[in-house]
Amino acid sequence: MTLTIEPGVVVKLNPSRQITINGALHAQGTLTEPVVFTSYRDDSYGGDTNGDGNLTYPAPGDWYRVRFTAGADTVHSKLDYCRFYYGGTYYRMLDFETSPMTITNSVLSYSNSDGIIMNNAAASIIDCEISHNVDDGIDVYNTKATGLIQGNTISDNNRGIYVRYNGAPNIQSNQITNNTTYGIFSESYSTNFKPIDGNTITGNNIPVRIPFSSLPSEGDTNIFSPNTINVVEIINNALSESKRLKIYQGATRSSSLYVYAFQGSTFNIPSGTVLTVDPGVIVKMQGSYLRVNGEIGRAVGRERV
Repeated sequence: MTLTIEPGVVVKLNPSRQITINGALHAQGTLTEPVVFTSYRDDSYGGDTNGDGNLTYPAPGDWYRVRFTAGADTVHSKLDYCRFYYGGTYYRMLDFETSPMTITNSVLSYSNSDGIIMNNAAASIIDCEISHNVDDGIDVYNTKATGLIQGNTISDNNRGIYVRYNGAPNIQSNQITNNTTYGIFSESYSTNFKPIDGNTITGNNIPVRIPFSSLPSEGDTNIFSPNTINVVEIINNALSESKRLKIYQGATRSSSLYVYAFQGSTFNIPSGTVLTVDPGVIVKMQGSYLRVNGEIGRAVGRERV
């Protein structure tokens, strides 16, 4: 069974209500006529539906979530040019639960929890705006969470992207800014977590905490400064390719990123790989050591490492 929602339709939900999809949901909006999922108290879309004038206003957590289950028909489902506001009563506002869904050109804002979760799902989140959520913009959870996060604007959440329980996303070409704690925060040690590239991660408290193997590859185009604390935090696993610890230049030395903090026990540099540390880089160790079967190199320069 398929529920089709046409462009310009507004769906309002009461407290604790959710939409669970075991079949297909086809919500195809347009740039000028998006499909909107919002609070029953939201007068800005569809007017004063609850008929109380200005007595009530929408707030995070006014409704629960839209949930795609493991049995959802993702072939015939579509989420394009949709807007999700004021959900997340208990948990995330949009839940891809073991469901390889794709969402594009959409907005997810003002959730009382996460904006969206890739819940053990190889889902894709592309060209979306994800902002002002109480917890995380995107929660990447469990080993099958290996999808693409690309071209999004992720701002003003607690954490921009939270990766856990061996999630292994591909994070490319996003604007991740002004999040309260981290731009990207990983508790996943998976070596399948792809090296991040093309992201602008600025204005956060700390830009990133990522596995050793997910450090940017040589020639990356990330922008990592300025943030309040300009540091790359690294958690332990093994390199699968050679890496370089380099300086991400800001307007001044103080606004540049040149500190790498190793957090965890063993960081493996296997045979055939090289960890190059550029002049001027500071490496800080917290209960950590490097196990070198490959090589640690120092780029030519006049400053000390």
